[in-house]
Amino acid sequence: MNGPSPKEISLSSPILGKISVLVPAHNADKTITLALESTLRALPNSSEVLVMLDNCTDKTAYRVSKISDPRLRVFTSPSQLGVAGALNQLLVESTGEFIARMDADDVCLPWRFRCQLKQINKLQADIIFSNAILFGREIKPVGLLPQLPVTLDFRVAALALLIANPFVHPTMLAKKSSIVDLGGYNKCPAEDYDLWLRAAAAGLRLHKAKTYGILYRVHKRQLTQQSQWKLDLAGDPILLESLRWLAGMILNTPESLFTVQEIRRAALLTLANASDISILTRLNIVGLKNILITLAGTRTRK
Repeated sequence: MNGPSPKEISLSSPILGKISVLVPAHNADKTITLALESTLRALPNSSEVLVMLDNCTDKTAYRVSKISDPRLRVFTSPSQLGVAGALNQLLVESTGEFIARMDADDVCLPWRFRCQLKQINKLQADIIFSNAILFGREIKPVGLLPQLPVTLDFRVAALALLIANPFVHPTMLAKKSSIVDLGGYNKCPAEDYDLWLRAAAAGLRLHKAKTYGILYRVHKRQLTQQSQWKLDLAGDPILLESLRWLAGMILNTPESLFTVQEIRRAALLTLANASDISILTRLNIVGLKNILITLAGTRTRK
């Protein structure tokens, strides 16, 4: 099975109010049972979970086969599609009005979808996120670390995205039509970040609520913890193009911004001068790590 390119994604008639949860899985036999069972427990009866077994060579398929639930739909690819390819394929197969995400190693909290459906309708948002509670042995000293319970509304989201990715991908709930209109996911190191940048540039309303939606597992084998992934991300032309596109819309001097670092420094200066954004929200957007990196880069340039 070959996944469709973003341009090939089309929108069939969705079932109103229905959620389609997309779960790409590659060799996740140790965690996928809990991920799927917790998602199904939280999900309305009229909704569905779509799993892509992406060239799995372990017991992931066996673990999934032991879950008996008519809402679970399983697809298999003998060749590895990657996250973007798997998600685009599942997007084509989905039948819901809304698209949600889960990873094969996270845990869905029981109230997540009930809260998010209310929030996306009340706020008239196109894409909504919740906060996450990070967990795992890598989280010191107690194994749990909740994100700050801070709201991030669409008026601040675009600026926040130029500084860092403030959204946790598997907490997403979105209108399917919005994701389809954007062309789905691009194949790049940070397919989620790229999608949010394009969504903000297209004028879509992105919102993060205060509520917690998932337990987000942190471990050494995680792709985002790998040094090669970080190198690929730093030099990715697709992400840079999306960053520059959004920067050109909301910053005063976009023509002089050529690198990710330059865009982020300019966005930080804009954030510092935005008196209507609370200190807690600024801290949530930037984070201590990004502040230190930015300051170090500024000193180097001087």
